[in-house]
Amino acid sequence: MGEHPEYAFLLDHVAGREDKEVAVHILGCAECQAAAAKARRLIDAGRRAAAEPKPSKRALKIAMQAFRGEPAPSFLQLIFDSFMKPATAEAIRSGALTSRFLRFTGNVNVEIEVKEGASGAEIRGLITPANHAPEVVVIAGKTRRRSKVAADGTFVLRNVPKKTVEIRVGSSRVVTDL
Repeated sequence: MGEHPEYAFLLDHVAGREDKEVAVHILGCAECQAAAAKARRLIDAGRRAAAEPKPSKRALKIAMQAFRGEPAPSFLQLIFDSFMKPATAEAIRSGALTSRFLRFTGNVNVEIEVKEGASGAEIRGLITPANHAPEVVVIAGKTRRRSKVAADGTFVLRNVPKKTVEIRVGSSRVVTDL
């Protein structure tokens, strides 16, 4: 073999698919030995990458959103929960504790009132700034409720199961118990 083998033949050689003519050439050619060393590093890196666990669908979705220039999801932080402060004896006796108030903050502020209903909870809320997102989505298990956000930032969701829910406001989200 008077000329250098094509890179594909070097890759085959490094991967273990022997071609005697290529092997003999590599033994006598310093340039092809260097190219074979690079090919070996490339193949080893590919094998390591193939052995690593694949990213989750959620991680891929976030990466694709970032690639398209969409805002990355941010998580809202609970800053107030009316059930976390002690209630007065009068409020307990009168049955006035029928609503729960929650306030979250992050790249958007979300205030919600949760009221018990006959077929689930009713969530009334306010988003500031009001133009942050066109809708609010609440996910409770397989149940998904959507509400358009009014021009003043208010929204209402009805018949939401009373359990752990994920609240999504645009790219912001929070997981909480109702």
